[in-house]
Amino acid sequence: MLGSNYFNEVKFFDDYGFNGKDDNIFSKLHCANCSEDEKELQRCSNCLLVNYCSRKCQGEHYSYHKADCKNVGKSRKKVAELEIAMRGGPIPSWDDNDYLDMYSRRIDFFSEEYIGNWWGHLDPRNYCRAVWQLSEDIRSIAWDYEQERVWKECVNLKLELLRNNLSDNQGIRGEVPAALLYSNRDDQCFKFIKWWSFNYLYQYARMYGNDNNLRKLWQKGEFVYDEVEGDRYDDLYPMYDDNGQEILEADGESFGVLVDYGGSRGRKTTIELSHLIALVVIKMRICVQLEYQQHITVKENPSGDTTIIRTKITEQKKLLDKYLKMTHKSNKFILHIFANEDNIKLMRAQGPPKYFGLNSPEEAFSMMDLYTRHIARSPWGLIYCNKFLQELGETTSPNLSYGQRSV
Repeated sequence: MLGSNYFNEVKFFDDYGFNGKDDNIFSKLHCANCSEDEKELQRCSNCLLVNYCSRKCQGEHYSYHKADCKNVGKSRKKVAELEIAMRGGPIPSWDDNDYLDMYSRRIDFFSEEYIGNWWGHLDPRNYCRAVWQLSEDIRSIAWDYEQERVWKECVNLKLELLRNNLSDNQGIRGEVPAALLYSNRDDQCFKFIKWWSFNYLYQYARMYGNDNNLRKLWQKGEFVYDEVEGDRYDDLYPMYDDNGQEILEADGESFGVLVDYGGSRGRKTTIELSHLIALVVIKMRICVQLEYQQHITVKENPSGDTTIIRTKITEQKKLLDKYLKMTHKSNKFILHIFANEDNIKLMRAQGPPKYFGLNSPEEAFSMMDLYTRHIARSPWGLIYCNKFLQELGETTSPNLSYGQRSV
């Protein structure tokens, strides 16, 4: 386990402190050019996402914002036109899917009969692709603008896709946790991962079995789970053998949990690598936040009792260590990438892979794009990764070239 006295950076705490959140994310609206947040701001009329305090700032920022702004505007228009067709209205002139049921039977896919149960229908695919592209275009602006409101819009679009297509053949479930963390919603991120790990198959079976009551709940636009403040402190995957000893592997090198989704049947669902990395980020933030709280407590009252907070720190570091092990077991490359800036440069030089398999450098590239900034912005995030790898004796990075499978 990472040493309990590993953090001794008193100067960092005195100079900066840490509240468990990414302070680079603006919770308050601000000017995209000068970061002014006190004046009355005007919103970009095309993308509806970015704000400016004056025409001067908007003009200075235009060359930087132009491409993303046009992409969002184009994607919004496409989604709006396809949604009309999805509701049984006129078909966009540019849409070539005239052979689909929707266009011959005039199906309203947003009706109670179909909402939340799009799997098995070809008709909504262009709409789902368009909504996903819009969420990615918004993500591009959120990445640069770093506004909590913009990240939330990105997340809401992705959640809406999952709500209507729970089978998720687009891989949205892997993108949601990273976006939730960017909007500093760690508890909701933790709950989403928990829901997907333990309730997905059960809920999917109910949806596929035409459970109208569940679909009516989902029509409200939210997943059917309760978000409770402080959920992120829990252990999401407690696994034990017959002797009560905690284990990390549920079956060989595959992590999973057994989910009962009705009747006597059960099925093991693999834990997503993206979800494991998100849990690592959550626990990193918690550990440093608790260390900071202890630092302040001792500073204000050197003789005070810190037993409770030290116990919490020990518990959370054990969980962080556990999720690091699970992440490393799932993909032996990703922590080496996070821990070494040269490895990040190498991966970016190779560019996005055309395909990837599990536990491969190519899979690690997709995770690097989602989580590198999270790890780098978590105080001692890079040090955590390096320390963990050193304790495993892995002081040399594996071969990160695409197509290579040996360390």
